[in-house]
Amino acid sequence: MGRMGEAQASVLTGDAEVTDVRDGSFFYKDDPLVLLEGTIPEVIIVAGSENVPAGIHVATTLSTIDPDLAVGNIVQGKTIFGKAGTALATTYVLSNSIIWTGSIGNLGTDGTVYTLHKSIDISDLVINQSMRTYFEIQSDLGGSTTYGKVYRNNAPVGTERSAAGGWVSFTEDLTFNDGDDYQIWTKTSTGGDGRESHCRNQTVKGTALTWFSTLL
Repeated sequence: MGRMGEAQASVLTGDAEVTDVRDGSFFYKDDPLVLLEGTIPEVIIVAGSENVPAGIHVATTLSTIDPDLAVGNIVQGKTIFGKAGTALATTYVLSNSIIWTGSIGNLGTDGTVYTLHKSIDISDLVINQSMRTYFEIQSDLGGSTTYGKVYRNNAPVGTERSAAGGWVSFTEDLTFNDGDDYQIWTKTSTGGDGRESHCRNQTVKGTALTWFSTLL
């Protein structure tokens, strides 16, 4: 037992090791005269890698690390890290099989300026999906010419086509997104004389495949 007023030696019984403490933080273990520094590094999860490195992680979200972790990139019916997928489960390859058909009847318009003639709402598509468009145009007899062109959401995207006389069919492969309007706009070379531009059999063609089938 020490004498009155004599300092008592501190007794430390810590069991932490430098590998248990953050790098840059200091502590005493079992010797009050030896200051130790931790060695656990601060690490981050890297987008593009499935590895979770050992270390101290700063609070964040996985979608901040990788913005591709989004509901639109996850197939419907699947949930990944709390994000319920909304992506549609089908995609298409180009073919001549009919997927959607617009109004079949022959519609006529009389005007020399391009006017919306027929429209199909494209749905259930993945992003930037190539689709095969098809339509037929005809002009009234008597020297008039009908012009037709594919529009997407009221903006021209297709090649200008023409027909002078009987029905002529046209096919063109174009890109669409879910919810786009695939439209046929037409005009005639003459106007106000009763000769009209005619359009019929607007269709979208392709073959459906299962999207993400290798991931499910």
